[in-house]
Amino acid sequence: MADVVRVAAVGVGRLGLLHAKNLASVVPGASLSMVIDSDSKAARLAGETLGVPYSTDLADALGDRAIDAVEICTASDAHADQIVAAAEAGKAIFCEKPIALSLQDADRVLEAVERAGVLLQVGHMRRYDSAYLEARRLITAGEVGRPYMFRSSSLDGAISSSRDFLVRRGGLLIDVALHDFDLARWLMEDEVREVRATGAVLLHEALREVGDVDTAVVTLTFQRGGLGVVQASHAAVYGYDIQTEVSGDKGAVRVGEIRQSDVWRFGSDGRVAHDTVPDFPARFHGAYLAELIDWVACIREGRVPQATGRDARAALAVALAARQSLSGGGAAVTVQ
Repeated sequence: MADVVRVAAVGVGRLGLLHAKNLASVVPGASLSMVIDSDSKAARLAGETLGVPYSTDLADALGDRAIDAVEICTASDAHADQIVAAAEAGKAIFCEKPIALSLQDADRVLEAVERAGVLLQVGHMRRYDSAYLEARRLITAGEVGRPYMFRSSSLDGAISSSRDFLVRRGGLLIDVALHDFDLARWLMEDEVREVRATGAVLLHEALREVGDVDTAVVTLTFQRGGLGVVQASHAAVYGYDIQTEVSGDKGAVRVGEIRQSDVWRFGSDGRVAHDTVPDFPARFHGAYLAELIDWVACIREGRVPQATGRDARAALAVALAARQSLSGGGAAVTVQ
């Protein structure tokens, strides 16, 4: 077991900076050794804030023998090449989802990782959220019986102002619904066999300009006959609304609370109100930390992480099939 895992954080935007801060000060057994970002201002700010060297070139970290691992939180279309480069340099890897934007690239990543014999964990952080972990425990313990229905939604009300981000992210079904597709496999303990998808631009015209939608509904058929529905949207102007339910022949489990604080207001007009969760860092702050804690522990202990590259590839296959169905007018598409 290594005493300390020395990590380079690659990509220090909104989420990447959160990861870097966690690695610098909160994750047991981790030492943040360098930050890297193609944006020189972002790299310098993160480096000076966290008190570590900074660079705009990934090669500086990959060529440093003192660095054991890299945490990647960059544009989605850069993930595959960066994972392959890190694997070839012998570094352990954490990469935010998606693993890639095509199955060909995902397979190329898996081949490189397996050839190099390095650890890869992908950022499907809902597997590390305490509520989802409890739902999984109840399902595997048989509390709901045989699962037959999956229902999940990922709804928010905003999009990035960066056209570059919108072009490079892979679209709503990869950037957002991918989490739900991963949960579908994990909670149902089954593979998705077929999907049908429909979608539209209902609020954000900027997405139409890049060939995307802001609202989509995907139906799932599982290998063992179970059914599912996934909703994804950037049109939920009221807050960040994440919910999942699995039903079985003995009961059901449900995860999701739109209320952020345990405060209710009861008005003289007879109305009851509460606040809402504002965004993903607020809702999943604990899960983002927990996944990095587990990643570093897996490196130190030589064990397999909870969200592997093959898990990420399987979720991506569902998302790509859904995107194909969406572009094909909702026709059924078999998951590859």
